[in-house]
Amino acid sequence: MQVFESDPAPSNAFLESLNDPAMLANPPTSFSAQLSQAVRVWSDFNAPFYHPKTIFELLSHTHNDENNRFLTFSRGREVFDELDMINDLVDERIRFFMEEADSPQGFQAIVDTFDGFSGLSAAVLETLAEEYPKKARIVFGLALPDTGGLSNTSTYAWSGYVAAGLDTLSLPFRLKTDSRLDMHDLASLLNPRAETTAAALSLSLPVPLPADRSAPLEQVFSISSRGRYEHAWDLTLGTPYDAMDRDALASLSVFRGVAAALRTQELGANELPHTQTQVRQILAQFARDSGPAFAQSVVAELPFPVHASFPQLFAPTVTAGGLVHDSVADGKEHDAVTQCAVHVRAHTGPALRPLFERAIQSLDISPRDGWLLTAFGSGTRFGLERSDFAAAREDLETLCEAYGGEPE
Repeated sequence: MQVFESDPAPSNAFLESLNDPAMLANPPTSFSAQLSQAVRVWSDFNAPFYHPKTIFELLSHTHNDENNRFLTFSRGREVFDELDMINDLVDERIRFFMEEADSPQGFQAIVDTFDGFSGLSAAVLETLAEEYPKKARIVFGLALPDTGGLSNTSTYAWSGYVAAGLDTLSLPFRLKTDSRLDMHDLASLLNPRAETTAAALSLSLPVPLPADRSAPLEQVFSISSRGRYEHAWDLTLGTPYDAMDRDALASLSVFRGVAAALRTQELGANELPHTQTQVRQILAQFARDSGPAFAQSVVAELPFPVHASFPQLFAPTVTAGGLVHDSVADGKEHDAVTQCAVHVRAHTGPALRPLFERAIQSLDISPRDGWLLTAFGSGTRFGLERSDFAAAREDLETLCEAYGGEPE
């Protein structure tokens, strides 16, 4: 008998703190500095404990195995069949949670688009559509960091931008207040036509609320002369601003924690804090002025909590509560941000058409071995079987037509 054994993965300071009663009683505000040097995989900065049925191990592959890499869309589909995931994953594990839920709204999937998990996820989602045809399905496709305008695009930092965006966008269908929006309603809003199945996501982290009450709030929520909201990044289209397209088919804006952050502003003589009504009126006006005809907005009081393992993506001028000073005194220590206001906007319309055109142009055939390749999004070239290649190209051409004419 041969035994192959590897050393256990070393724990970083954050993971060790989860098992230290003294650290749990008085945890540090942030582990960002340590984690920025130590993160290798997502579990290095993940705090929750998971139900045993939520973990499905792919026994056919191991992490970073150079001899059996899990890279292709086609291989992901094969693994779905080889491991009989219809029975084990869908019929046993997912059905267990569906039966435990009183009234499940649908499925929210966060999937890699650049390796074998893309094909595996596609197979799972197709099965869910057959098993639960009346449940909403919202899919967030993730690529490796390659976005202009962001100050830090390490994988760890990129996970912070994505987490803040997805957590805020999904907040409306997790609320128990009057601002609640059902997952099916969100899917219907962003999918106004049967063939317009994609949307882009822009993020403002944090919303640059002034620390000084005398600064007019309307200036923060204003559109430039070029039709852009300059305080946001479009994580999908890769622009360091959010282009407000009046010709867009639909959009959803979610504002969280704006009023809560403003309550910590520095007040001068005879200055009163912003009221919740004033804040809601300003945000509603901004959403109306910047959005398309089918635009909806949700205002949530809960600010975005910056967990100790969350990357500190913030400038030195940002306070612990998420407000922004004009400048910071030399030598003054920068406190870690613990919460802040966030704004996201999901939009669908003609602005997405160039995205699909670039994806079509990225499809090619390797002259060396005849592999069908794509380098779109992540910059990593990976293979497709010819049937998947043809189907992908056809789907992208259909999307181009749906979002504004024939593909070039």
